[in-house]
Amino acid sequence: MALLDDILEKKRVLDDARPMPLTVVRDLADRFERGLTSACLLAEGIELSPEDIRMVLDRGAVLRSRPPEPQRLALNHRAALE
Repeated sequence: MALLDDILEKKRVLDDARPMPLTVVRDLADRFERGLTSACLLAEGIELSPEDIRMVLDRGAVLRSRPPEPQRLALNHRAALE
């Protein structure tokens, strides 16, 4: 029951903070997107630095200085999340 109590307490804290500012919601969404994309690429055996992932997702296009295929996979993952 300790885990359930912990979850309920965290939910209560989130509920008390609502409505959250839009900037906070966007920041959380961006963090989750980058984290999930990094995990997906690692599961595929592709090592793309967190900085490269951030740049690709922010620009929405592949970087000329990096191999294109891992970057396309990152963009495809974002589209799947959307």
